[in-house]
Amino acid sequence: MQRPKIPFRLAATVVVGNTLSCVALVLLAFTDVVPLNGLGRGFMVIGAAVVAVFAEFELVGLRRSSPRS
Repeated sequence: MQRPKIPFRLAATVVVGNTLSCVALVLLAFTDVVPLNGLGRGFMVIGAAVVAVFAEFELVGLRRSSPRS
């Protein structure tokens, strides 16, 4: 059974979106745009770390599947 082919641009868009989401979470955690207490800041930073890990996994998969490597 053959795996479905995911278009390169679509996969790259997901990686970029997750990277921007990670940056936004960190910015929200350390600016006063949203009033957060210590637990809220910690939750946002942990969320950013999780999103960063997923973005890294997606980037590794994208590089492995890319014919441009």
